[in-house]
Amino acid sequence: MKRSISMLDYEEGRFRRKVDAALSELRKTLSAARHPVYAPNEPHVYDDKFGLANFVNNTSLAAQLNCLEALGLDEQKVRQCVQWVHSGGKHVTLGFYASEQCEYLRECTREVQSKTKHVSENTLFGKSESKSVTRITEHFWKYTAEYKILVFHGDAPAEGSSLALQQRAGSCEIMTSTAVSPRPASTTAPPKFAALTWFFKQISTSLQLSFAIDRTAEACHTPRRNEQVESALSHGYELHAWAAALCNHLSNVVFPNWQPTSTSGADGGKGHALDLAALRRTDIFVPVLPILETGAEDSPQAEGSQIVTIASSLEAPKSSPVLGLGDIQNFLRLQRATLDRRVAAIASAFPPPSSASLISAAEASLVVLATHLQEILQQLHDSVDCIEQMLRKQLVTAVGRELSPRDFSKYMEYHNQKLFRPAYKPQPFCFAVRRPDHYPEGTVSIEAEPAQAAEASVPIHTLVSSAATPSPPMSFRLSAATRVLFSGERHLHAHLAHAFEGETGDALALTARARQFSCFMLLLGAIGPNATFEPKHAIILQNKDELRIPLSLEQLPSAKAFRDAIESLSPEQQRFAKAYRSMQLEGSLFAVLIVQIKPQLETLLRLPGDALTKEIKLTQQLLTLFMEHQIPPDLLSFGGDASADVATKLAQVRSHVAAIMSMIDEAKKAEVEDAKQKFKYQHPQSHAFDLSEAGFGDSFACCGAPQAPTGFGDSFAGFDDSFAPPKAMARTRPKKAMSRSAAPPPIPMMQCAEAPTEMQAVAGASFGGSFGASPVGSGIYMGGSPRAPKAALPGSNASRTDKAVRDEAPQKPQAEAQRQLQAEAQRQPERGDESDFDEAEDALAVDYTKLPAALDAELEKHDIKGSLRPTNI
Repeated sequence: MKRSISMLDYEEGRFRRKVDAALSELRKTLSAARHPVYAPNEPHVYDDKFGLANFVNNTSLAAQLNCLEALGLDEQKVRQCVQWVHSGGKHVTLGFYASEQCEYLRECTREVQSKTKHVSENTLFGKSESKSVTRITEHFWKYTAEYKILVFHGDAPAEGSSLALQQRAGSCEIMTSTAVSPRPASTTAPPKFAALTWFFKQISTSLQLSFAIDRTAEACHTPRRNEQVESALSHGYELHAWAAALCNHLSNVVFPNWQPTSTSGADGGKGHALDLAALRRTDIFVPVLPILETGAEDSPQAEGSQIVTIASSLEAPKSSPVLGLGDIQNFLRLQRATLDRRVAAIASAFPPPSSASLISAAEASLVVLATHLQEILQQLHDSVDCIEQMLRKQLVTAVGRELSPRDFSKYMEYHNQKLFRPAYKPQPFCFAVRRPDHYPEGTVSIEAEPAQAAEASVPIHTLVSSAATPSPPMSFRLSAATRVLFSGERHLHAHLAHAFEGETGDALALTARARQFSCFMLLLGAIGPNATFEPKHAIILQNKDELRIPLSLEQLPSAKAFRDAIESLSPEQQRFAKAYRSMQLEGSLFAVLIVQIKPQLETLLRLPGDALTKEIKLTQQLLTLFMEHQIPPDLLSFGGDASADVATKLAQVRSHVAAIMSMIDEAKKAEVEDAKQKFKYQHPQSHAFDLSEAGFGDSFACCGAPQAPTGFGDSFAGFDDSFAPPKAMARTRPKKAMSRSAAPPPIPMMQCAEAPTEMQAVAGASFGGSFGASPVGSGIYMGGSPRAPKAALPGSNASRTDKAVRDEAPQKPQAEAQRQLQAEAQRQPERGDESDFDEAEDALAVDYTKLPAALDAELEKHDIKGSLRPTNI
């Protein structure tokens, strides 16, 4: 349904002024006991709104017919059109055809004397006077405009299938100063059409109007939102555009061609001398009014000259404030009386249609009738919108505020707590990251962004299906050589977001928070085939880190919309569309995996469970070695008797950590010395004078001396920019704590790029289907070919350090510790094989990637309106 461009949007103030003016005119014709008022000001019930919608639509149809009758559609032609529609099942169209011609008439030459006199005096002959004479050549053209208005059935007018309403041709003279034609020799304007099939369907063969809203239809929602009113408005928009095009052609194309010529012209240079501006005056009564009156007696239905009447079955109940059929007839009589007076005034002020004048009473009446027809259709549009707006305001008054999608979500959350059984109630998506019998180390939640700054973010509510524990393991790949197997608790979530038509729903964000001295890894991705998790992003949160990631939501077409869209495609295109939608639905499984780091470290270092729970400093050192320096875990793990107590195992790991940290410190010092030597080599003249020998000592370096003193270690970084160390040394400097927006650093224990030996650890993990996940416990297995551990990847933070360690001659205690670590590293644990992963895939009871397609198939059956749309995150 496309609205006419010239039709205005509903504006309550403008419409109310029109209704008040019409009521003032209407009260002059009613008895003193009658007091109809504007509908929102009269008490009524919901059924009265439907009665009022029927009232304004039937009144509008009768008023439109009055205009068409004035255009030439008399009773006989109305019966013919009704017969075409009801008996013949034909489409009836109203058409306006126009054409123009311009031909050369004559050339005239005239002399025009100047108003200035030239006086000359002579002593012999006296005074003499003279004037200048200008010769003007004028060219005259005959401009002819012709139009006709037809009602016909079929695709084009033909003999026996069309009825002529009006037809006329008029002409005038156009004067130019050159022989160039002011208009094309012949022009045919594009015809303007308006369908009248629906209009005549509302008129029975006995010429009775029978418009009524079918309240039993499923598509009937309100007095404005139903099939019957939508059809009436669609017809109104098309007829309004037709009337506007007719007015535009006559007023802006035809009429401006008649301009004053000259004394040689047919008009004697006077022009038409007609008041064309009066044609746009809106003083004809428009009977389409949304008014009510309680307890009034209906006006008697007097016999009149109306072609059609209103069916008696549409009479409102006596208790209803909706006006009766007699009032409709009185409104139409008042409209017809004012219309006749206006047409009579035009006939007396304009040339008769029988004349050859370009502008006659016929064209002036056409403009007036078309303008009045636009007013009727605009009033119908505003009246039904007024009823809808009245209903909306009353609902807002009852609720107390204008509801937003967030308010409706709260409403559904409130009622869901009553509708669902306890085991199936939607739960807030907010989970604590914790191990069994431990306090939480953080939280993970999906929250709705607040609509206002003063509001707080709240977790969304989801339907949750939890897998039985222990659940079958799943896996994901870190690289082509490394695959991780994990298990634990698993939760599948589904979220139903609410949004009004034409508005966006709540913006969502994934929020993760870590407590002090806590750490865990957060991985985001999707669920892949064969029980796999496909990570796309990962980050480590620790020590009060707070992460907030806005989630971008991409809606897919509903199941009904997809089915309707592919219905007319070829079989090959349908198969492709279905396969592509299947891929999109599988991609709608947004997954969150949470890995507990401390249990992984304990398993990786061959320590018993909870051994690192209270070892805060040791844990931080281990994370630094793994994350920043990528130290192979075999250099730090416990290699003694497996039956040793916890203290012994921790002491050995602590000694390994201390040895590695000491080697790193030595490497840093070596790099500093190396940088000093390079600086001295590059700036030999600045070291010609040894300041330390002159008695200044090392303290002179604090003032920015050109020589970098020895023995300062890492404090060398405190020098000014002229003594900045090279990049090779800067890589070994401890990094700052990662911000929540920074990308996560490399994780050697998960990558195993240079140490692909299989390791087994205990982790905390989370998995979410469709919309999110919850924290659980799991196990991690890493597989690869057995080989001796090597240094970290080239170009990493640890590459320069390891080279420095190999180049340095370690002291005796450090050399012994290094040999001990290397011996322990050679003792490899037993390794598994790829069959573990195959068994994990076979053990998975549920293929989560098939759930969206199954849900989509169910929605196609039950969601007949196509309101539910899958959404990718």
